[in-house]
Amino acid sequence: MNIKFIPPVIILAGAVAFMVWFFASGAAMPGG
Repeated sequence: MNIKFIPPVIILAGAVAFMVWFFASGAAMPGG
């Protein structure tokens, strides 16, 4: 695997994890 392919994958995974956490926290605390 090319080393230049790693950073975008990490960024993408981080963005997905952040969206999941964002929606989860939003569902747990409506209006918060």
